[in-house]
Amino acid sequence: MRSAVILVMLSFFVVQVAGCGSGAALEYGDAAAHFNEDKLLEKGEPYLGEKIVVKGTVTKHDITDPENSKVYLGHSICCNFGDLKKMAENCNEGDSIFVMGILKRLEDGDILLEPAMKRDPKAEFNPVE
Repeated sequence: MRSAVILVMLSFFVVQVAGCGSGAALEYGDAAAHFNEDKLLEKGEPYLGEKIVVKGTVTKHDITDPENSKVYLGHSICCNFGDLKKMAENCNEGDSIFVMGILKRLEDGDILLEPAMKRDPKAEFNPVE
């Protein structure tokens, strides 16, 4: 009986530490910063590896690989929605959206948020100026 309890506790601990993949990082805690798409390259470096929110205009979406759906914003921002194909599919060219994600790359012409997902547009948004 005692070993069964220890096994259950250990299993629970492992699940808590590992999370449910990298997407778990988007579920908990506040974003480190909010950006308008035109300021991300200039002001984003201190937030590499952090969860951020970006407000931008959709330039296109790519759902050819349903496990690796992407939404592109202006200023060369790629948002990898992963297997959230329907969410990516509903982001139409010209739409102004809020995206929450982990800032993985920040280079001129190559900005990546991964994993990423749409965020409630009514939620608080205080962009870095």
